[in-house]
Amino acid sequence: MSFSIVIKQKILHISKILHFRIFGHEMGSEMQSFLGNLSWSFFGGIVASALMMGVNIGIGRYFGPEEYGKYNVVLILSQFLLIFIYLGTDVSSVKFLSEQRDELSRKSFFSSSFYFVLGMIFLSWIIYYLFHLKVESYFGINTQYLIFGILLGSVLAIKGMVDGYLRAFFLFRYQAILRIIEAVIIVFSLFLILWVMEIGGYQYYIYALLVGAVVFSLFSLFQLRKNFTIFHSASLKLMLSYGSVVFAGALLSIAFNSLDKIIVAKYLGVAELGIYSAYFVTMTSLVAQMTQVFNNVFFPSISQTDNVAYVEKINTLIRWFFIPGGVFLSLVLFSIVLIFGDAYRPNIFLAIGFGFLAVFQIILTVNGSIITALSKDLLRRYYFWLYSISFLHVFFYGVLVYFKLITIPFLLFLFFINFGTVIFIQKRIINTFIEVKDS
Repeated sequence: MSFSIVIKQKILHISKILHFRIFGHEMGSEMQSFLGNLSWSFFGGIVASALMMGVNIGIGRYFGPEEYGKYNVVLILSQFLLIFIYLGTDVSSVKFLSEQRDELSRKSFFSSSFYFVLGMIFLSWIIYYLFHLKVESYFGINTQYLIFGILLGSVLAIKGMVDGYLRAFFLFRYQAILRIIEAVIIVFSLFLILWVMEIGGYQYYIYALLVGAVVFSLFSLFQLRKNFTIFHSASLKLMLSYGSVVFAGALLSIAFNSLDKIIVAKYLGVAELGIYSAYFVTMTSLVAQMTQVFNNVFFPSISQTDNVAYVEKINTLIRWFFIPGGVFLSLVLFSIVLIFGDAYRPNIFLAIGFGFLAVFQIILTVNGSIITALSKDLLRRYYFWLYSISFLHVFFYGVLVYFKLITIPFLLFLFFINFGTVIFIQKRIINTFIEVKDS
């Protein structure tokens, strides 16, 4: 018996005991299946995230705050591009693929979404070619930042789609192995570039990320190759219809998560952005990995179920996690920033703030997945409130800029208010759904 299988069985055994202690009854087959898949996701996510965290720390120390800040500018640009390439199909394709029982239907949704994304990537490069001078002039974006942003966004778009397909087909073991391989390739590429070839600059980190993403995508597509068929416009229309709501929310979310960095870069400088990003990127990396490990299995699973008790159990587990999770992430975050070096000005109070912000982000993501999976109407209701909150959020950003109050503590304060309000709205929507189902 392999080591990974032994670990998986141990995790499942401990989970059964905890489930009985918390809920007072034996674990059902649905929850067992969920936790079994989760253990694979956990294994791959933890190993890959540990390697990538080491890479981020090494890059941050090696480049210094200014170059690290430049990398984050490119990352922001690529994330904005991803939203417009996907138009919500990254989420809706996973939902529809998870729901299908017919092989032809699955192939239809798979192929149509993939061809659509390829077309949108091609369109993005055409738009760049035609309008890049105007964009650079109007927004004041460095040409190199823009080129690397669209290149990284294009490759990550393909990787993100095939990663979603692996989730939708419940290929969590294969996905876990590929994520570890990707992280190892990135580490090896950086070693060759920075220490063997002795050339440096933020762009070489991007090259390494591109190599890792390409390898992940190629191996994933090889595994999924039997699902390719002709393009079906009807399947794409369904995904775009559902995805339109997701797109609107994703655009809003990326604006929330990027506007603060844009403000820091513009008014405090790229070097200060590097310091801010050492906290923020570390926090979001922790969050991304923790939520991805969970949501990786959770979203396709909940897309298949009408079990209200299942949803309630997940919410109970989230509440148990809040305080210990916040304390743990604060300590981890402070320890990581210490490793970044003195140039990043380690601060325990900022670490506590970002640590609990990370917990808020986890709750926000999981609740958002529940709403997305349950119903399109619930999703619309959720985004109506999110839009309303966003106007206040942007207004307060404007106040900070106008009165020249731009500091990291003030930005943290705004995030706490925003996240807390959104979580409250999410809970009201989910609880209303549960009450209707129970009645």
